[in-house]
Amino acid sequence: MLQRFEPRIPVILVTGYAEELDRARQIGARVLSKPFDIALLDSLLRAIRERARDANATAPDDRAARSVDR
Repeated sequence: MLQRFEPRIPVILVTGYAEELDRARQIGARVLSKPFDIALLDSLLRAIRERARDANATAPDDRAARSVDR
């Protein structure tokens, strides 16, 4: 539901229920099934940060566009 309002927010579902794993994968949420290794969570968070950093690096600079409009 959160992704409907703000699709850029990364979502990680942590669950022990198999049916929730399938449902989460269908909507594109990242999933960790319990029990999980903390190193796996760390790896997942690092990948999310890298994708966000890459997206910010390629996004147009809104400040420059606003200063031209003035």
